[in-house]
Amino acid sequence: MPWELGFKDGHSSKVAILPIAATDVSSETYTGIEYLGLYPYITKSGTNSIPPKQKLWVHDDETTYVVFDKWLTGTAPFKR
Repeated sequence: MPWELGFKDGHSSKVAILPIAATDVSSETYTGIEYLGLYPYITKSGTNSIPPKQKLWVHDDETTYVVFDKWLTGTAPFKR
């Protein structure tokens, strides 16, 4: 997988990791684990809308993020 991530990153710079874990994952989880700390990561959580909807979020870190749909169209994550 490191080769595939690097290849895609070199061609489009639109690379993020969707962690699969039994518990919540934060950017701190990736510290020191090879290439996983190099790329944004994706989480799933609810929105503040009524009714709440589940959305995918792209995170640079725990406080810098943007909704996945907007990230795909070029909106960069921003600090909240």
